[in-house]
Amino acid sequence: MQEMSSFYPFLSFCSTIPHDSILEIGSAYGGTLWAWTQIFNRVTSITLDGGDWGPLNPHGASVIYGDCSDPAVISAVGNSYDMVFVDGDHDETVRDVELYFPKTKIIAVHDIYTFSSAGWAELVRRYDHMEFEGRMGIGLLFKR
Repeated sequence: MQEMSSFYPFLSFCSTIPHDSILEIGSAYGGTLWAWTQIFNRVTSITLDGGDWGPLNPHGASVIYGDCSDPAVISAVGNSYDMVFVDGDHDETVRDVELYFPKTKIIAVHDIYTFSSAGWAELVRRYDHMEFEGRMGIGLLFKR
């Protein structure tokens, strides 16, 4: 679930950068997929099949069901995205960033003030970054 105080400014930012394609890791019900389809031309999601969230509404996005750390899934998503949005297993945020940074120049991390805070603290020491503040927060990482 997205918190609007950080998500709306983040969406505005997305419309100012090259925005042909986005890869989302962790899609739950698919609400953010709808938002991405309003901005990006190509939207791809990696998400687990089922789980506690109920049915996923892909809103026209391409969906790959599986674990984002599975080499077959990493290969299946292709090689180039304008942005990757990490909102999957919050205990594995650092792993997910390291696995998917080769596919993009910008990674967005959700829940940087809550569930992903330990990983975020580690990542900001390695990458240029900015934050969209809110109760949960969204952080952006840029390659140096």
